[in-house]
Amino acid sequence: MRHKKVQVVLIQQELKQLFLFQVSKERGSFWQNVTGSVEAGEEIKTAAKRELLEETQIVADTITQLPLSFNFTDRWDKDVTEYCYVATTTKNRVSLSQEHQTSKLVSIQNVPADMFHYPSNYEAFIAALEWVKQQ
Repeated sequence: MRHKKVQVVLIQQELKQLFLFQVSKERGSFWQNVTGSVEAGEEIKTAAKRELLEETQIVADTITQLPLSFNFTDRWDKDVTEYCYVATTTKNRVSLSQEHQTSKLVSIQNVPADMFHYPSNYEAFIAALEWVKQQ
């Protein structure tokens, strides 16, 4: 049975900026989107909303599933499917959980692939950017 995860790209809609989150030093200090596991019996979209709230204290104005998912084996040798979402907010500040040491806002016009540790985070950002352009 595959483990389910979510990845949420958080966009500050008025400023057209991306929130990036730097994970704790213990986890490697790299930059990423919001990520987390889907709990047993939990709907995937509900997990995306919960993870966003737990990690940032933000309730999204909108949250939309992107037509993108990833299959991989994680560091604990679990087979994982990760579902991608884009969330928007008018807030320009977050309150971080212990999983992250800091966050920053970056213009969505200025996000290079090497800003992310994992290529899937950049791919999710590109899919979110396409979604933003259609709004």
